[in-house]
Amino acid sequence: MRVRRWPRDSSLVVGSLLLSAIAILAAVAPLVTPYDPTVQRLEDRLRPPAWVQGGTSRYPLGTDGFGRDTLSRLLFGGRISIAVGAGAVVLSGVVGTSLGLIAGYRGGWAEGIIMRLSDAQQALPAVLLAIIVVAVFGANIVNLVIVLAISSWVIYARVIFARTTVLRHREFVEAAHAVGATTPRVLFRHLLPNLWGQIMVISALQAGRMMLLEAGLSFLGLGVPAPAPSWGSMLADARTFVFITPWPTAIPGVVIVLSVWSVNLIGEGLRRRHEAQG
Repeated sequence: MRVRRWPRDSSLVVGSLLLSAIAILAAVAPLVTPYDPTVQRLEDRLRPPAWVQGGTSRYPLGTDGFGRDTLSRLLFGGRISIAVGAGAVVLSGVVGTSLGLIAGYRGGWAEGIIMRLSDAQQALPAVLLAIIVVAVFGANIVNLVIVLAISSWVIYARVIFARTTVLRHREFVEAAHAVGATTPRVLFRHLLPNLWGQIMVISALQAGRMMLLEAGLSFLGLGVPAPAPSWGSMLADARTFVFITPWPTAIPGVVIVLSVWSVNLIGEGLRRRHEAQG
């Protein structure tokens, strides 16, 4: 039996390796970080990284304005940032895909309501939605995931809707109707497997956007509450000292860029692979 091999895609390989390295380091943070990320040591505040004059091996990446170890906060913050981004992608994917399937398959009033709902959501910026949610329910990780999911389900719904309107007239769907398949069975047994390619591509591309939004909202104080570390809150804490020392700002900024870049590389690789499949 001949095994089909996928052509190698440099974007997919590089993105996967880079994201895997970041995720693994974040996962083992308690084992490799030298300090508690929330403990302040004011006598060691604004230490530069170990390779810069004035740095010390005690703090490989230096310290922030409160004397907290940058390496510890970076790795623990990565756990939160990645978890929030992944949770938002999963939740928005489930909601958006389900609504897109229903709108595309049913049409009529279901299509009208869901598509107008998506139009209304697109008129509501994520930052404004976050302000409303924080003002009413307070800032916490669960609310942050919900805000991010609400701000991004539309892309799933619209793409899946467009594809479902085409697939519902295919022969395999007509055959399922002929044997008496129920609507849920047609949607999730026959239509959904033919949509996995689009869903995976959207999810990969949305993951980078979710990580950026999480960092931006945390920077504004609308995301992960203090003293829990996240990459966005690290930038917010360091902005006061940016003209004194650039390291507390530059290091989390570089990590955010690398993380989002790696996710976008994966998304681009998956998109090309999906197009190659036809």
